[in-house]
Amino acid sequence: MSEVTAKGKEAKKASYQLIGLSTEKKNEALEKIAKQLIIDKDFLIKENQKDLEEGRKKASVSLH
Repeated sequence: MSEVTAKGKEAKKASYQLIGLSTEKKNEALEKIAKQLIIDKDFLIKENQKDLEEGRKKASVSLH
């Protein structure tokens, strides 16, 4: 499992924990998430680029 997939699964689990929290606590959590996304921005862009390239390769193969 890729690091991105693992982080996505963890984020989904965390979202269920946010359901019962107050708006203030949810906003605090969202602010932390936003800060972490900024920290991870370059990594995420690089991984997305890999996914796009892989998708293009698969699309190219299926067209031939």
